[in-house]
Amino acid sequence: MEIPKTIKFVGPFNQQLIKKLFPIFLILNVLLLPFKIFFSFSFLTQIISAFIEGIIFIFIIEALKKIYNNEKYLKPRFSNIKITLQKLLRIFIASILPIIFVLLGLVCFLIPGFILAKRYMYVQVIAEEESIGPLNAMKKSKLISKNQTWGIFSEIFWLSVGYAIIGFLIWSIFVALISPLFIESAFINPFYVAALPYMVAWIVGIPLNWFSAVHILSLIVRGYQEGKLSITKN
Repeated sequence: MEIPKTIKFVGPFNQQLIKKLFPIFLILNVLLLPFKIFFSFSFLTQIISAFIEGIIFIFIIEALKKIYNNEKYLKPRFSNIKITLQKLLRIFIASILPIIFVLLGLVCFLIPGFILAKRYMYVQVIAEEESIGPLNAMKKSKLISKNQTWGIFSEIFWLSVGYAIIGFLIWSIFVALISPLFIESAFINPFYVAALPYMVAWIVGIPLNWFSAVHILSLIVRGYQEGKLSITKN
């Protein structure tokens, strides 16, 4: 479906996203909190965390595609868990090889790593959308991205770096400021001194997580949709 030329960039302040998706995003991040803070070193909880983050990813991607295609976007539904699990499995499997290739490229020569990252930046979106294998998802991502400039990828890359730095600074400053408030709790339970500041910082950081996720994924979805359109025209 062709993207209307008049459509504006779908950002974190989009009213449809805020009204219909942000409350669910908030709930899922709160559910994610204990696994990030209290059980972060457990393999099982890492799987649970990845599962919750995968659901968030799917909901955001589905919403962005609907809005970019000028279609009516409804609230995410948890009723059809089978389809969601199938999408999660496809995304996970399709992500393995590109991640390995990109990491090897970065470790060995750096520049090939960036080339491969650009080539396969749409693999997860394709896996969410189509019931195809990982190799076919990689081939399609390569086909879509090869005729695109480095503009989209570089914007995604620098935004990711920027959000990561801002998030780390806010988190570090906030933990440093509020940690003294919990020192007295050490006499009751020393665990509070370490855990509670991180917990509060995570909750405060949820809006930043929303901004970074929607902003970056919106660029990826837009690039993917425009890439598909250019292939269709050619």
